[in-house]
Amino acid sequence: MEKYLGVLSLFFLFSCASLHTPSPHFVPCFTKKNQLEGEVAAGVKSANVTVAYSPLKHLTLMGNVQGLPYRNNTAQFQRNCELAIGTYGSRKRILYGLNVGYGMGAYNWDYNQFNDSASYSLRTKGNFQKLMLQIFIALTDDSSDPTWMAGISLKENFYWDQYTSLSDTRKQSADFAGLEKNTAFEPCLFVKNFFSKKFYLSVQAGMNISYDHSMFWPTQYLFTRLGLGLKLGS
Repeated sequence: MEKYLGVLSLFFLFSCASLHTPSPHFVPCFTKKNQLEGEVAAGVKSANVTVAYSPLKHLTLMGNVQGLPYRNNTAQFQRNCELAIGTYGSRKRILYGLNVGYGMGAYNWDYNQFNDSASYSLRTKGNFQKLMLQIFIALTDDSSDPTWMAGISLKENFYWDQYTSLSDTRKQSADFAGLEKNTAFEPCLFVKNFFSKKFYLSVQAGMNISYDHSMFWPTQYLFTRLGLGLKLGS
């Protein structure tokens, strides 16, 4: 790790992107047991499917799969999935929840960084595992049977990245492999609005603040996501 930090630190001061792309935030509007939600959503370069189920009151089981295909002369991708368990509750016009989960994925991904005079690109290939902790709170019109909710979700991701290759594209000889621990914090605003008894639209917008050890400085960038969902068991 110290070896390639010494090479990369010669030329980078600031980064505009991160190795990891934000995963979906779990914000189901459950109020009782035997409720089910499914959602399909997309961002600028990503798409995901999320499913959540409440087998018991105050208990949620969740999963999502996300893919990020991208082409820029050569094929690149990032794929990941998450499984989570959580709890939820309500008070007057407020819904809230706490979720913990495990995720894994793979990537073949280039991301850019800049110094005062030139831009560079790190080329990465490998896979990862992660742990996730999330809390959310939302206002709603009716905490027993909401037709809309709007709030904030805070998500912390703890990554274990297993690089098979990490190199600077302008120094092809500087190629490294190994295990690295990274983190990312994601504050996210969200809105869900039912336009029928079962179907709703959702919007998520937030910031990814990443601490990748292949960077000197934390990286920040905005993300958005638009989704169509179905809720059963109301």
